[in-house]
Amino acid sequence: MRLPFPTKVPLWGAILFAIVLCLLEVLQGTSTFFTLGVFAYVIVSVLAFNAAGGLATPSGGYIFFQVVLTALLGFVMKAVLWEAADSRLRAPETTILANLSFSIVMLIAVYVKRPLTKKPAILSGLLTPASTRQATLGCVIIAILIDIYVAISGGERGSLASALNRVDIFLPLAILIGTFDTVKRSGGRKNVSLIAVFAGTYSFLVVGILKYSKEAMLASLVAWLIAVAASGGRLSLRQIGFILVAGAGIVYYLVPYAQGGRVDRDAPGSPVDKAMTNLSRIDEVRAQMASEAGDAEHNPNEPLFYDAKVGFLERFQMISWDDALIETAVNDSKLGYTPLLTYLYNIVPHFLWPDKPETLWGNFYAHRIGLLAEEDLTTGVSFSPVSEAFVMDGWNSLFFVCPFIYIVVFAIIDSVGGDVRHSPWGRLFTMVAAHNAPEGVLATPITMATFLAPLLIGLAYFTVYVLPLIGGLLLPRSRAAIMQGRTQPRFVRETQS
Repeated sequence: MRLPFPTKVPLWGAILFAIVLCLLEVLQGTSTFFTLGVFAYVIVSVLAFNAAGGLATPSGGYIFFQVVLTALLGFVMKAVLWEAADSRLRAPETTILANLSFSIVMLIAVYVKRPLTKKPAILSGLLTPASTRQATLGCVIIAILIDIYVAISGGERGSLASALNRVDIFLPLAILIGTFDTVKRSGGRKNVSLIAVFAGTYSFLVVGILKYSKEAMLASLVAWLIAVAASGGRLSLRQIGFILVAGAGIVYYLVPYAQGGRVDRDAPGSPVDKAMTNLSRIDEVRAQMASEAGDAEHNPNEPLFYDAKVGFLERFQMISWDDALIETAVNDSKLGYTPLLTYLYNIVPHFLWPDKPETLWGNFYAHRIGLLAEEDLTTGVSFSPVSEAFVMDGWNSLFFVCPFIYIVVFAIIDSVGGDVRHSPWGRLFTMVAAHNAPEGVLATPITMATFLAPLLIGLAYFTVYVLPLIGGLLLPRSRAAIMQGRTQPRFVRETQS
């Protein structure tokens, strides 16, 4: 089965979908104003996605995940559960208008950034078949060496180890490049690279299991799926079954494991021993999480979206959290532009600014909606860029500040990554957007443009010109040619359009 990788959604299909969804919402008791807002939100979001080039571009990938995982999937699930779409929202009219406005902003940004976008992209055509496998292996070697160095040195803030840890995106790069190479080399018949499998397994065990990272448990699988879909690869029935079983196992067993093991992450002791202990108490942690979820239903400050108990599904929407934060801006006061200033000065490396203040805006916003205890200054809580844009200065920040941000961001990431169907580099932006676009506030787009884009350019050239030399120590080119077979794919270079 070929994975869908849309570059354009037919407008008639979007209108039909919006009509059916809104008709269900009316029958379920959703207010007329909110329903009309949902209809406009769907149409404008589809127009923005199509104008960006769909999933073929980094900006289109950002728009897709921001829209679907912020509100659209939540609206669909509310209709499936036969619940009014605005049943639990505190400021529903302002919230749907804010989401609609944000989609309008992204639509404007996509059109304005077009003449500013470099064609062909900076990294287009950089990767060639000759040394791809060695480069993939080199990524894995560098990632392992960084982990060893961080483990030995401790990785304190401002240290070299901390800086290396922050720029370490080599494992996702190994999966994206290795899978891209395998699909192109086989003409779409194969999609599994042994080196990429090793990279994913290492990330799952070392980062996911030993460091209790839920993101790392899923990141490798997401990177592989994005690479297969973008390259035009196919999934077998066996692979689809594996994905379903693996996803269910991670949600049922390893999410409670990661949740319960967070308190032990920085505790003294062997990581392996701590992991074994926490693996043995998964049932206990799951029961505790179920109890806390039950208590949350009686907490008026917990911004739940669904009337029914849906468990983990609550995590695949941000509109209820945005609504709670937007209500504070409507009823209390605006925050001002301090968050943007902190995101901008965060561009300065820590070694140049050792005393750089660290801000957790998600924690601050959670206090603002009354969710966290006063003494809790460390818990991270996620909000989408929609609510942060509104809480700063209402409609002024949405319509007069956000367009400038997204014009610059979309122009930069599209100029660097280009068409992700022909080059693996831009897929890193798509992978980051899959997790952070709906829940990374405005820090995510700013970080993508000011940190990830220049980092990716540097690492791309390092990967292409240096890592093959490192990977070649374990996989000489002659041996690589035998493993790769005789077919030599032609990696397509973007052309000026």
